[in-house]
Amino acid sequence: MDLPTDLAQQLLDELAVGILAGSIHASPLAYLRGLIKRAQTGEFTPESGLRIAEQRKCRTNIEAALRRSEVAGLESLPTDTPIVDSQLAQKIAAMRRAAQGTEKSLD
Repeated sequence: MDLPTDLAQQLLDELAVGILAGSIHASPLAYLRGLIKRAQTGEFTPESGLRIAEQRKCRTNIEAALRRSEVAGLESLPTDTPIVDSQLAQKIAAMRRAAQGTEKSLD
């Protein structure tokens, strides 16, 4: 039951969407088994899982940007900018929350 890594990830993404949406009526393992069978016969087409993949890609990009900014010493704002009122601070906070997986929206 060897599957290419990218296909296996697509199957897991579809499973994740099914779990989050509450649309799996059997066990998640049985659902995944069905996805694997469809993939092995060439009948699997990624659908809902594409959003999960896109979110993962965005998180990865945000995390990489945060690491680069920390390495470059850009993690703090200039001291003359009030943190509470700064749009940049709000964007950074939102990016950090997204990178930490606290925003679990499918949109």
